[in-house]
Amino acid sequence: GKQLRRTSKTTANVALTYNKPISADMSLIVRGDAAYRSKQYHDFINVQWSPSRVLANLRVGLETEKYDVYLWGENLTNEDSIDSTQTFNSDLNSRYFVTTAVNIPQLRYGVTARYRF
Repeated sequence: GKQLRRTSKTTANVALTYNKPISADMSLIVRGDAAYRSKQYHDFINVQWSPSRVLANLRVGLETEKYDVYLWGENLTNEDSIDSTQTFNSDLNSRYFVTTAVNIPQLRYGVTARYRF
């Protein structure tokens, strides 16, 4: 009756892209996406878990035949959640275990530019 580790009962993804030419050789690109994941257990006995989460991202940019420039943001809701955990025992004769957790990256944003030769 246990849930498999690192699996969610429910997941959903949505992405929307808008592409509008604004001149003969330039287009405006807007892309948004969101991903939902329900609660996940990180061990076989369903003790360690991370809560459900929604991650949203946005990218806005200009594209031409020669170059692209984008402003982007990831994890726009600044979700603070555990992405994964790992439990291990370095001494097989020991009854103590060590658990490490990896958090998802917090809100990030930036600029990406690309030039084609």
